[in-house]
Amino acid sequence: MTGHRFSEPRLAFLVYRSRSGSTFFGDRLSRHPEVLVTPESNVAFRLVNYFKNRHGKDISRRKLVEYIYSDQKFKDWKLPQENLAEVLHEYSELNWATTFYACCRAYQEWKKQEAKVVVFKKSGWYYKNTDLLLSTFPDSLIICMLRDPRAVYNSACKALHSETKKPMAGNILKNAFGWWDYVNRLFAAEKQWPGRVLKVRYESFLPDISGKLTSIWRELGVLELDNIKLKEILDQQAESHLVTSSTRHLHGNVGQRPIIERAEGWKHELPSWRARLIRLICKKGMGICGYY
Repeated sequence: MTGHRFSEPRLAFLVYRSRSGSTFFGDRLSRHPEVLVTPESNVAFRLVNYFKNRHGKDISRRKLVEYIYSDQKFKDWKLPQENLAEVLHEYSELNWATTFYACCRAYQEWKKQEAKVVVFKKSGWYYKNTDLLLSTFPDSLIICMLRDPRAVYNSACKALHSETKKPMAGNILKNAFGWWDYVNRLFAAEKQWPGRVLKVRYESFLPDISGKLTSIWRELGVLELDNIKLKEILDQQAESHLVTSSTRHLHGNVGQRPIIERAEGWKHELPSWRARLIRLICKKGMGICGYY
């Protein structure tokens, strides 16, 4: 690639199945002074398609910025358009990767200049294209959230999709097979890209937040925090920048202290036949992840 060198900030990708605790984890991860997690956006996927459809054609920077901001989720970043346009002008060659990196870098320079790592947070296409992401950005990492599929389904039954306003769970079979596909893809990526795929189990994270965060921050190569600073940032209770106007109904309590018991709430709420069905479909993946 020509243009700006992909040196700083470093990129990482936080991928997950919806209702796996990724927003809570991302908020705590982003509390490190050298780490910035972005709100959800589908900008990379949209840029891949944008440049594919315009192969061999001249790209107008103005129209490119307009296209990026046509996505409401990217608008929710609240990044001023002129900031992104200014960063884009530093790149002599525009493609999906340089443009995506420019988006992350512009957000970092506007939101948290001291950040050395930008963690892009999104599910779906991103966990299905780990090869593309890791090969395009050689210094990047994938952080994947894991949560018991029975808990994922139970939580999704109670949560309403931001756009459709319908329960996120949908069909129980689709949800269970989707979870197994997610786990299968990530463990395959871990074998293909040793040392570049990091796993975080939600159930292990909640009782040891400081320990798990310290481990992930170490992998990201940022400054190690002493116990006093760590306690200070984890004790803060404030609205997270990851909670946008379109997701507030899903993540309103992200900035507050966690209720650890919620991790096991599905055991008392999910009908037993549904729990058994999910286990039947996901048994192999659950065993690999330590869920029984």
